[in-house]
Amino acid sequence: MEEIKTAVKTVCILTVSICMTEYLTSWTRLKNQMKYILNGIFILIFTVLVINTVSSVQLPSLEDYAEIQSTYDSNELYISEIKAQTEANITLVLQQQLDSYGIKYENIETTVNISETNSISISKVTVTAEDYKSAERIIKNSLGEETEVINGDNKDIQRAEQG
Repeated sequence: MEEIKTAVKTVCILTVSICMTEYLTSWTRLKNQMKYILNGIFILIFTVLVINTVSSVQLPSLEDYAEIQSTYDSNELYISEIKAQTEANITLVLQQQLDSYGIKYENIETTVNISETNSISISKVTVTAEDYKSAERIIKNSLGEETEVINGDNKDIQRAEQG
């Protein structure tokens, strides 16, 4: 940016100098020769300034983008972010579906698995609802019969997990 400011100042000063010299030599025989010499100097200096300014402008290197990419270089970090976002999205959709059917629930937790080929499968949904059977039917209709739906109110499962 400094180079551009300097170039503009130089061109302005040179232009003023040319005008003053032309004014001072306008009644002499040297008028045309001075105009020719000053215009040549102006073109030469202007060309040098443009070349210096253009050469000093640097385009961002690919290394700048590599730093941004390095935050996602870890495949595990990327997959965990995708998994968390997918679980949140599926939970939100299931909540909206249960709300539309008028089923009251306390909690819905979705468990998602991502394979080596990056395919996403919904392995388990834990739901705590007043009408568990209706909630289970709606969830299985949405996600498929192979999806495991677990009752979050089931005391036996909670005791087995604690023991």
